[in-house]
Amino acid sequence: DWLLRIRDPRLLATLFTSVVFALIAVFFLLRPGDDGSSLLSPSDQVAEGELDLFSTGVVICGVLYFLGWMLFNQLAATSLSIERQAFYILKVAPISASQLLRSKTFGIFAPYAIIISIGMAVGLFILNFSLLWAPYGWLVLMIMGYGLLAFLVSVGFLYPNLEWDDPRRMSNRKATMPVLIGSFLYSLVGVFVALATYALAHGQQAYAVPIVIMGLALLAGGTWLFVHTRANKVEAAWARIGTE
Repeated sequence: DWLLRIRDPRLLATLFTSVVFALIAVFFLLRPGDDGSSLLSPSDQVAEGELDLFSTGVVICGVLYFLGWMLFNQLAATSLSIERQAFYILKVAPISASQLLRSKTFGIFAPYAIIISIGMAVGLFILNFSLLWAPYGWLVLMIMGYGLLAFLVSVGFLYPNLEWDDPRRMSNRKATMPVLIGSFLYSLVGVFVALATYALAHGQQAYAVPIVIMGLALLAGGTWLFVHTRANKVEAAWARIGTE
């Protein structure tokens, strides 16, 4: 898929557009206001040692997750549509819909993981947020990122557009609302679990390690169940995909 996108200037242009929009969105999120403050500015109202759910590390993780969605949501949602007529070769190949879904997801997740890891390292070096909590934030971004991308790829499987001529019209309009609503709901639940774990561990520091482990296990288990459910839905619809 990536070789195809790089070889075809039209497909490369759609990727470039996603990058531009993502950078613009992050700029507006982080730009200083009229008083010189921004999301990355430390809060003067939080005393040392108190819980701050909007600390620099939390904001960095949130911005990176949003950046990942901006960069890869269209690529994930069109991961099957990009095949066009070659899709029918895949359909008769000796692979299951779940296997194809998983391979497409990993194809998008790999660059996501690289970019997020670099972003975390750069943010940690420049802004010097909590080194102790950085691994937790990274794991949350990896788990939630995979769940989000797997969901987006599954929507693209259920609503493919295999008749496109212009890559800018590769998306199926029927997928727009499922993508937005599903991404929001999954992210909302994932962020709630991640922040609740962070808050609970901060308040019960003697039990911080088991609390973090249980929180990550809950997030990973919930994501696995979500991804498994989406894979089953794709399997059930596989016979009719491409025939409508």
